[in-house]
Amino acid sequence: MSDDFSEFPQEKRDGDDRSGEMRETAERRRLTLGVRLTFYGALSTVEEWLDDECAGDFQVVIVGISDDLTSKTVEVMFENAADRDKFKANVHKFYYVN
Repeated sequence: MSDDFSEFPQEKRDGDDRSGEMRETAERRRLTLGVRLTFYGALSTVEEWLDDECAGDFQVVIVGISDDLTSKTVEVMFENAADRDKFKANVHKFYYVN
């Protein structure tokens, strides 16, 4: 196998950086503790609470919206168990349905 990459165009060698993709995948793997929540109200309410109360990273993903647009189902993923447990203890603030 040759270590001479001069036969490949420079733009292929310089422009094929996938480190951003790898970083995103690694971040998703860190957020392994999740809670699924169906609620009525603005998603911003949940996001503001998470911003204020979580010590670690978190991510909110919308997984469903009712046909009449009144309820949303989201998955909230956490980096650490303490943040997840704190969220679960306060979930009643978000009009929990499921």
